Amino acid sequence: MKVDQEGKAKIVKLSQPKRYTSFNQLALLAAKKRHYNKKEVDGVFVEYWLKNVEIKHTVSPMGLPIEPILR
Repeated sequence: MKVDQEGKAKIVKLSQPKRYTSFNQLALLAAKKRHYNKKEVDGVFVEYWLKNVEIKHTVSPMGLPIEPILR
């Protein structure tokens, strides 16, 4: 993913785009909505590439909230 000077996702690509198509769309949307750290070089914020960004997302049927199992 390419992050712009403001810390927003500019370009987002999948590492395995042919697998899990529905979940890929959710991951892309989640990655685009996130805010990332700004990178500064010589006092100026610059664009940079991030590799292997892990996106964790809980999917529930019909929009119902999922309660974590406590043990």
